[in-house]
Amino acid sequence: MNIHDNPYDNQYKRNRSRDPFPKLYLEYDIKDHNGRILRKGRRRRANSFVGNIIGLLSSISVTTGSTSVYYSLYPDEIRDINNASRNIGMASGISAAASAGGHTSGIRVGTGTAPVTIDQFNLASPIVHGTGTGQLLYADTLVEGIARSATTWLFRVIRPFSNSSGATVTINEVGLFFVNVMLARDLTGGIPVPNGATITFRYIISLSI
Repeated sequence: MNIHDNPYDNQYKRNRSRDPFPKLYLEYDIKDHNGRILRKGRRRRANSFVGNIIGLLSSISVTTGSTSVYYSLYPDEIRDINNASRNIGMASGISAAASAGGHTSGIRVGTGTAPVTIDQFNLASPIVHGTGTGQLLYADTLVEGIARSATTWLFRVIRPFSNSSGATVTINEVGLFFVNVMLARDLTGGIPVPNGATITFRYIISLSI
């Protein structure tokens, strides 16, 4: 079946007043070493989920094991940052939380400018943790609890990045990773982070009815 003839798509077009899908938003701010805001990016709709989000949901839906999320009949459903099929252990959690210095999970940033495609599994050119040329210091990734209202549920994933490289570092891409599986990637248009400054990215996942 041609995707353009998908009856589910047609049903959605007839009911645009209710968006049945979670929305993804991205926002950021840059502060100097004194905590003064240098730049604040407005919250914008990300529209950047990649195919792994469907692979993850599919695998969760059909798994029969008690310790992993992995569909053995379709081992390529979930691809990690090395483009390898990924067995995600439930015991260790399917989490976007990442400790300081960890640059393979949580929110990650890079310098790549390649367009976003559905089959991407990693940033085009990741920025690694460190204080060397072109590097940034990755702080903890915080996953907040769900905020609920009568019609909307949402939560935020937050991570600061500090620049101690001695020069400006420009961020062209940002991605959201659960364990080391990329679920979303966004192009920023180029955000310069001065030496000594900290940029904080926030992904907001929201569903409204």
